[in-house]
Amino acid sequence: MKTNLLLKIMLLAGILCLGSCTPGGEQGEGEYTLSGDKTSVGINEQVTFTVTAEDGRDVTSDWTFSDDTGVREGNRFGWSEPGTYTVTAAGKTNSALKTKNSVTVTVSASEGITYTISCDKTEVKVNEEVTFTVTSSEGEDVTDSWNLCDESMCRVGNKFGWDKAGEHTVTAHSKEDPSIEAENTITITVSGSTYKLYADKDVVYVREEVTFYVREVIDGVEQEEDAYGFEAGIKGGERFSTFGPLKNVFPEAGVYTVDAVKYDYKGEEIARADNTLEIIVKEHDITGYEDRYYRRSLMAEGTGTNCTGCPSMAEIIEYTETYLLPDRMLPLAFHLNDDACNVPISMYRNFFILTNDYEIFAYPFYIIDWNLTYKSTNGDAEALKHNVEASQARYDKTPGLAVETTLSGRDLTVKIKTTPRETAEYFLGAYIVEDDIYTEQSGAEGGMMMQRNVAYYCLTEPEGNQDNLPEEGIGKYGRLGLEPLGTLEGEQEYTYDYRFTIPTHEPIDHNLDNCRIVYFICKADATMEPYGYFCANAATCKLGESQDYEYEPIYGE
Repeated sequence: MKTNLLLKIMLLAGILCLGSCTPGGEQGEGEYTLSGDKTSVGINEQVTFTVTAEDGRDVTSDWTFSDDTGVREGNRFGWSEPGTYTVTAAGKTNSALKTKNSVTVTVSASEGITYTISCDKTEVKVNEEVTFTVTSSEGEDVTDSWNLCDESMCRVGNKFGWDKAGEHTVTAHSKEDPSIEAENTITITVSGSTYKLYADKDVVYVREEVTFYVREVIDGVEQEEDAYGFEAGIKGGERFSTFGPLKNVFPEAGVYTVDAVKYDYKGEEIARADNTLEIIVKEHDITGYEDRYYRRSLMAEGTGTNCTGCPSMAEIIEYTETYLLPDRMLPLAFHLNDDACNVPISMYRNFFILTNDYEIFAYPFYIIDWNLTYKSTNGDAEALKHNVEASQARYDKTPGLAVETTLSGRDLTVKIKTTPRETAEYFLGAYIVEDDIYTEQSGAEGGMMMQRNVAYYCLTEPEGNQDNLPEEGIGKYGRLGLEPLGTLEGEQEYTYDYRFTIPTHEPIDHNLDNCRIVYFICKADATMEPYGYFCANAATCKLGESQDYEYEPIYGE
């Protein structure tokens, strides 16, 4: 009897060991083979690594790869310094499981394969398109796998033009590895006339006069005299007078988009200013609105540590937030999933939802209040300030926000309260962000940067397969962590409770003292692209603390 019992225990122990030692169906030590598509490369030339099971299955996705420098991202990478590197692989769910072999890669001092950019013409007129091609040193056309960029942004496709005269420098960068660039750049000379609309002020009060004027720009040189014959007016609406200065007063508060057009004697359009202006018209004061809730704009910021332009954009946003619009904008950084900040895959997915739905083909970027009108890949503090003010002027029925949070160890409880000013359909969002993460950063001084506003976890992100979720709050490519609240009645308070255990974080754990909750409420608006809603208010609170409703300050006459 004892012998049978002992056998049963040994058998059970063997089964348990097999289950606990086998990550995701992997078989066991020494039964997997690591291979690389090449073992001798030049600097920055990438190698693709594969892990194969004993039965021939490709199980690469279940493994992580390391070399002499540490753990690498993905299974395709290269080296920026010459030398000999030993690559090993370990199971993702059981790091003790190794392949039966390693792969040694020799990196020579030569650059390996190089790439050049060419085009069909270098002198064009305004809006005339140029076709660009990227070719490898082996003669292969690799254009489709490269980004083509000018001094302002990366462009869509390989055929494009410019709406302003001047000289434009085009560069090429590998989509797979942005650090790989073409050896040359191309300068395109654009000539011709364009027109630019100006106003003597873009923020005014009701009944305050605004003067508009148009200047011609010839081959990139703006003329000193005003262009003749243009009519300014509300875009798609009434024109201002063409006799004398183009002046207008606005009778109501709001945001007005103004354009300028020139017509011939038959009423046919013959010229148009390239730009439009947004004129923000404010009430003279808020006397009589002492109970108006304080309004902040949500700033969705796209960033990443392998992005050379991200430090500059972060500085512009912080400068605007601190000095130009104190406490009126609330950044929420959607950070690319990299070794430096190690953002969870859900945030990595949200980053690409934003870039796809808002048709942003480069980062850094910002989006204000989920409004397609107010997105930019250019770091300009004055333009950012104007966009925030314009977004806030479009909606004066600000819903109130308050929050109570408690933090016990890593267990977080959150109670969000909101009081809408009008009956409408609303959505709620809540993210945990972390500040003061000191990391390596391309483009930063000394290669290091203090990261802020990094979104890590979304409390309002629905669980499960998004294909089975209702359509509310879902964009073209997915959902941005909003919970549909349905129709809420104006002047009535609503409360929403959340519980969340903050995971431990490897290799560097979260500093909970630097973590906050950013919470915001969105109002449905069918005219707002791309989602049909926009952020009507936002607030932030340190984890473990609480924040009551905030109200606009009272100004005198």
